Amino acid sequence: MKRVFFSGIVVAIAILINGSVIQGGADIDFLHFRGDFNQSGSLDTADAVAILSYAYEGGSDYGCPDAGDVNDDGDINTADASYLLNYLYYGGPVLAAPFPDCGYDPTPYDGLDCLSFTPCN
Repeated sequence: MKRVFFSGIVVAIAILINGSVIQGGADIDFLHFRGDFNQSGSLDTADAVAILSYAYEGGSDYGCPDAGDVNDDGDINTADASYLLNYLYYGGPVLAAPFPDCGYDPTPYDGLDCLSFTPCN
């Protein structure tokens, strides 16, 4: 019982220090914006490549898998890279919130967390 209480305090302190929120106890979410998977501060082809590398080659999640879920379907795959490239180069649909500004994911129970996101700090 004491261990659970202590863990809760540690999580609460981490939230206060880092500015994250726990939504319903399911996901940890820091401010971020969708599509900037490699956290460069801008959207470009490198983000699409990073998404594909993560999805199929075990590449880095850069601490914020939620940013790579471009179409906000709760999964990171080819569709996310395609959606991003379509937006960037062909005038495709705008990315789901949080975009274009930093914010929290409006779909908190998708199983994707954001533990850090440098461009929004």
